[in-house]
Amino acid sequence: MTEEIWKDVQVYRKGILLKFDDYQVEYYTQQVKSFKRYKEGRILKPQLDRVGYPDLSLRYNQKDVNLNLHKIVADTFIPNPENLPEVNHKNGIKTDCRVENLERCTHSQNIQHAYDVLGIKSTKGEINGQAKLTEAKVKKICRLLDAGKLTHQQIGDIYGVTGSAISCIQYGKSWSHLTKRVHTKKLNGRSNLSEAEVIEIYNLAWFSGLKLKEIGKKYGLSVGSVASIKLGYSWTSVTGHIRNHPAINHGTTESLKSKFPSLFNSQEVEPLQPLNVDIADLDYWLGV
Repeated sequence: MTEEIWKDVQVYRKGILLKFDDYQVEYYTQQVKSFKRYKEGRILKPQLDRVGYPDLSLRYNQKDVNLNLHKIVADTFIPNPENLPEVNHKNGIKTDCRVENLERCTHSQNIQHAYDVLGIKSTKGEINGQAKLTEAKVKKICRLLDAGKLTHQQIGDIYGVTGSAISCIQYGKSWSHLTKRVHTKKLNGRSNLSEAEVIEIYNLAWFSGLKLKEIGKKYGLSVGSVASIKLGYSWTSVTGHIRNHPAINHGTTESLKSKFPSLFNSQEVEPLQPLNVDIADLDYWLGV
């Protein structure tokens, strides 16, 4: 009979090692024993979480912490010198938490394992049971987005989805396998705008004579977001804007004229001189 191997539970959470001195886990059976109020220890019974993994609630610093059993076993018994963030079940059985069935991996390796070894197929697009749109509808949505005459919310209302869902399609965060739209990295941590779009918005706000609300509709932004770009409260690393001193890029302005000829007056846009206007005069600055 194999001798049991019990070790104190330890789990990494957000890079920090948490030691559960009142709990132990056994190597061969993966049983977890609690010594809180039990001198000889009491075996805990895992419950399956919403996606089918055995889960236990352990007490740490007077708070309940929910942990997957495979995470407990891996962090307690399997070294992680490369600091890999995830634990993979080699045979794909979520309830099989034996040490020999677990391996450290990255998120992409975990996904690739599901495709290559377990034969799990992609659930992109219409075959995803939660998809509310069809490929035909997404293609029509892209045509509406390119036309630029409706807001994200208006398009969403037509197809029974939110404005945010339409924004995700436009910026490549969803349905990109169909639309081929590339997701733009969030340069400032908050926005999906590309640098080129920011320059366009900036120049339209200053030189086209359009109301900020109209510009916002075209790009799916609020008036406040457009105003922040115009006035140099955001994206200054892209626009080069200094408060009260708009930075004019003639090349970009000329390209905007050819792209949006109906938006510009026939008069040439002259370089703006430093303005002696109180920043508090919002009606002037926002063009409302």
